[in-house]
Amino acid sequence: MLRSARGSSPDLGDSQQQAVVVLVTVAAAAVAQAAAIPRWISYWTSRGDDGRRLRQAKLIGRRMVLL
Repeated sequence: MLRSARGSSPDLGDSQQQAVVVLVTVAAAAVAQAAAIPRWISYWTSRGDDGRRLRQAKLIGRRMVLL
């Protein structure tokens, strides 16, 4: 009975596959963003900030927003 139900609606498989792709993409973006946060914080909290690191931190922050 389940086999006939699955066989009668092939669109369900496509939508599930698209949902998995979207979830994987969102998860990858979240992991990349989380990996960038410690570097971003370390730039802001580093001693003797000479302005160059501040600009770099702003660039990293912009990349995080783009993700």
